[in-house]
Amino acid sequence: MKAFRVSGKFKMGRAISPFSKEYAGTDKSQVEQKALADIGSKHRVKRKDMAIEKVEEIALDQIQDTSVRQIVEGK
Repeated sequence: MKAFRVSGKFKMGRAISPFSKEYAGTDKSQVEQKALADIGSKHRVKRKDMAIEKVEEIALDQIQDTSVRQIVEGK
């Protein structure tokens, strides 16, 4: 598994909120879908109101989320 950082914006009412989340996955498309589903379920936002600006693979020493680190390390 690889670690990815997904960042973008979503519309919540009249405001636009930025987000940046880390996920573990096999490729960028899988992680994008996971991010859209996660944000949509937590904030009740439709996919058309979300915009993913960047999906980047991150190194092990740059991972901040401990659960993602454990998945990538295989623990």
